[in-house]
Amino acid sequence: MDTHAFFLIIRNEMKLQMRSWVFRFFVVLSLVGVVVCQMYRQGGDDIHWKMVGLPCSIPLVNAYLFSLVQSLFLIVIMSDFPRRLVRSGLRDGVLVRPFGNTLYYWGSLTGVFLSFMAVCLSVMFVVILVVHSVSLAPFRLGYYLFYLLTLTIPCWVFVAGLMVFLSSYVSRLMALLAGILWCLGGFWLLPYVGHGTFDFFAVGVPNLFSDMVGHINLSAYLFHRLIYFFAGIGFLLLGLGKLGRIPNREIRGICHWCGLVALVMGLGCLFLLEYSYRDDRIVRHEWKNAFERYWNETTCRVKNHRIRLAQSDNVLEIGSDMTVYNPQSTALDSIVLFLNPGLHIRELRCGAEDLSYTRSGQVVVVRCSLPAADSLVLHWEYGGTVDDRICDLHLSDKEYENVFHADNFFPTGRRGAFVHKDILLLTPACMWYPAASPPVNPLCETFTHWDFTLFQLTVVSPSQCCVVSQGRCDRRGDFVCFSSCLSPGISVYAANVDSYSLPLHQTLKLDCYVGEWGKILKKCFGKVNRSAFSRYMQEDGMRRIGYDPDDYKAVLWNETGNARVVCVETPVSFVPSGYRKEPIDVKVEPGMFFCPEYMFFQSYYTGSLSGDFRIYDDCNQAFRDLFMNMFVSMKMRGSHPLPGLDKRVLPVVRHAANTVFMLPRGRVYSEKYPFMGDALELLRRVDKQQLFSVEDIAHVSKNGNVYDCLIGRTLEEILADDTLDEGLKYEALAVKVKELWSYITIVAPESEFAVSLDSILAVSVGEVNYDSLVVCWNRRWQMNMDSMVHSWQAARHTHYFRVKDAVRYYDEQTGLHRLDALVRNMGNCGGIFSIECGSLMTRKNVHAYFAPHEAKYLSLIVQGASRDADWMAGNSSDKIGYMYAYLSTNRPIAWWGDNKRCSPEMAASWKPGFVCRTISDEEFEKSDENIWLVDDTDAGFEVKNNNESWFQRKFGKKPTYRVITRAGRSSRWVPVYNVSACGDSIRGYHCISGGRGESTATWRVALPKGNYEVWVKVFKDYITTFPGIKTFPSSVVNYYTVCYGDKQEKVELSLDEELVGISSGWVSLGNFDFPGGEVRVVLSDKEINRDKDVAIIADAVKFVRLE
Repeated sequence: MDTHAFFLIIRNEMKLQMRSWVFRFFVVLSLVGVVVCQMYRQGGDDIHWKMVGLPCSIPLVNAYLFSLVQSLFLIVIMSDFPRRLVRSGLRDGVLVRPFGNTLYYWGSLTGVFLSFMAVCLSVMFVVILVVHSVSLAPFRLGYYLFYLLTLTIPCWVFVAGLMVFLSSYVSRLMALLAGILWCLGGFWLLPYVGHGTFDFFAVGVPNLFSDMVGHINLSAYLFHRLIYFFAGIGFLLLGLGKLGRIPNREIRGICHWCGLVALVMGLGCLFLLEYSYRDDRIVRHEWKNAFERYWNETTCRVKNHRIRLAQSDNVLEIGSDMTVYNPQSTALDSIVLFLNPGLHIRELRCGAEDLSYTRSGQVVVVRCSLPAADSLVLHWEYGGTVDDRICDLHLSDKEYENVFHADNFFPTGRRGAFVHKDILLLTPACMWYPAASPPVNPLCETFTHWDFTLFQLTVVSPSQCCVVSQGRCDRRGDFVCFSSCLSPGISVYAANVDSYSLPLHQTLKLDCYVGEWGKILKKCFGKVNRSAFSRYMQEDGMRRIGYDPDDYKAVLWNETGNARVVCVETPVSFVPSGYRKEPIDVKVEPGMFFCPEYMFFQSYYTGSLSGDFRIYDDCNQAFRDLFMNMFVSMKMRGSHPLPGLDKRVLPVVRHAANTVFMLPRGRVYSEKYPFMGDALELLRRVDKQQLFSVEDIAHVSKNGNVYDCLIGRTLEEILADDTLDEGLKYEALAVKVKELWSYITIVAPESEFAVSLDSILAVSVGEVNYDSLVVCWNRRWQMNMDSMVHSWQAARHTHYFRVKDAVRYYDEQTGLHRLDALVRNMGNCGGIFSIECGSLMTRKNVHAYFAPHEAKYLSLIVQGASRDADWMAGNSSDKIGYMYAYLSTNRPIAWWGDNKRCSPEMAASWKPGFVCRTISDEEFEKSDENIWLVDDTDAGFEVKNNNESWFQRKFGKKPTYRVITRAGRSSRWVPVYNVSACGDSIRGYHCISGGRGESTATWRVALPKGNYEVWVKVFKDYITTFPGIKTFPSSVVNYYTVCYGDKQEKVELSLDEELVGISSGWVSLGNFDFPGGEVRVVLSDKEINRDKDVAIIADAVKFVRLE
């Protein structure tokens, strides 16, 4: 190769690029745009912590932003590259004599590459000088070099090769379009599709560095980068084949075949990467099937377990002596135990007798019978490498492979265990010791059974300086021993970190084991006054994290004389089992919670870490704020270097370390209802005074996915459904638990049952048998608890309620409130109907069970006080609240009723109490034969949308029900749920933005001849969220037309005059003589002020015959 000519071509190409306005604009945008964006997102104090949380955060963002800008400009420059090389006159500035295609081609490419790399290095230098000078992120030069080699350069090679190849075979416009679409998809869609394999920016591949374990996903990440590097090289070689300047056919042929080989290598890397995901899926499915084949709720328990653990690099050698016993009334033919598939059993015996066993994945079936109420001592010797793919076996493939956790730029992957020379982290989730019950039931998480065991752990010659586990620590030379109280599992953590201890209470302390992060905290908060902090925690801090300072003594992990909570720093990729969005997350280990390094998942004001406490009274307050952030649940928000894209991910609630205080001492076990353990624990914690929030009552469809999934299916069917998200299942269980409380309190006193439940789960230690518990409850309250629970869990909630003649009264003299209503269950299954009463702080609920098609008269009288004017307007905090059918097909689920005055004579005989009396169907169905009512859900109602555009008429979808009216302007009629509206199973109305009278709503009915008064249900409301300072609109006029025979009478209804002090009600349009036949009432969308923020509402029309 003529090196002199090669360097001449490179220099000439670089000069051409520097003269190009496209490249100059790229230089300016890179140096200014990238640096300014990083300064905005990663500089200063008040920023998202993830953007600076790790030392690799700034280098990664820098490489990503530059690669994105580089790719956009490279698409434009390289799309014209093949034609430019053969354009007449451009090569004359290099040499006057001919030279080979290969030399000219690669020389020009190298010139473009060096030009882009010079800009890249300049951007890196400016970021290091400017951003790092004000950012909290530590500086590590090696991370910049790593991302340059693995992210920026492969992106350049792929984009350049792709554009050269496409431009050689198709038009430049088509090549530009394809390149831009792929590039835009790379930062908008492709990282979140599949495994992020087709995103050449590698945003969807875990690509972070941990100070504890190094790169968290190095092999998969390098395979991903090799895909695009080889593909880019292949495309560049194939692009040379179309360069027809000089017919060097031999060289062109060699390049052609080399290009094909490079593409095959890229496809091979793609295959190996995707095959690894496929292999994980197959293995996890096999393990799940093995559990399904062998699992039976009738199983053994482990009384005590002595474990001896030794580590050599990434290999474990473990010995176990465990006592298993049979609590059942019948003998067990075999003993089923669970052990990590990566750990190989070398010896299993009972005394001196070797036991035979069969193994399928994690399931170990010991061929040994165990008589009823008998026990057996098993000795194990096993070892190997821990396979953490066994963790979270209950998750679907999509959930398990999701590498983003409430984020859309920093994927951390999912690791469940670490066995390295610098860190050992094992939890029950990875099954590192044999157990009688798996840590999580893979068929359904809520079916998980807790096996309370007395553990003893001995760690032999640990290579790490700190070793932590549950229980009391005892160091004996090369041995570190732990003895714990009864626990459903045991964890072990060993790392080369520092330890710090903080007093939380008089006898409770927090032990923190952290590395580099701890040094930062010590530097910032080394002057914190320990006694002042301890006093603050005892007086106020523990209550702020939702826990009474004295109640920690009742939690499962508390040991007399050794009361402590352990916080350990873990690699950023460690995701504890159950780390998702359940309403209550108790998946921390007993007495131990895990904090990712540098508190990567936290979101707090980072100025407190700079040592600048000017915004605080003193550093004690800063530390308390940081401490509260660890313990109090918070919303995890997405992060992305491009402003706006971080909002694409909805924030989810991260249940923080305070859940360590929620582990109950006892847990109910039921062979018949495996979910009863979770159900009764939720029942114990539910707010007994406020079962339902105002949002639930008024707008059930906001959580429609939860309520809708309960319709038509039993609780057990929902929990066993593999297609449902685990978080949704847990929410459904929480909703059903509230209904169970309603069932129970119909026959048992609320306070007594709550005390009984607390004493069982908070005081009793270990397993509580459900059948024995039911016998006690039945005897105490003369009820059939088992039948009640069967009806509750088997309910399909396909019924709905109809409420008639609901009237509220209030007597000023006595302060009594009264509610009367007729209620009927219109479905084929039973359900609960409830009435809320009491003040905001002392709210209670009364419940009534309705059998299928049963009708009842309900009357509730309570003592209270309220201002009369406010009560009549429905604005007071009344002593009687909503009526509701919580789990039914009614939408919305609540009723209010009409407010009426009562005379002193009427209230004289009232006495506080609740009357629930069954009535006949005839008594409920009786109605006035002179009244006809047409609702917006009836067949006689229709709307005409003449304001729709052509696109809306052709392609627009049918409007779905809104939860609230004020959800935004609408040029067509949209249905809205409303508690005060008319209807049957669905109560609501149709609304539209104020217009010019082009769209209409029409009610039709056939009436006999006679004189009628026509009433309409009207509402005053806005259709936008923030229309102004007024609560309800003023100067609203509804325009009605009453059509009968050949007549049309127009009626203008001023809502200000008709609705004085209220926002809705029945208003008369007047009296009319109808000749008989069809009558139509038409409402126009005309708004007198043409205010599009005003809602024109169509609900119901009532015709009352007067003679």
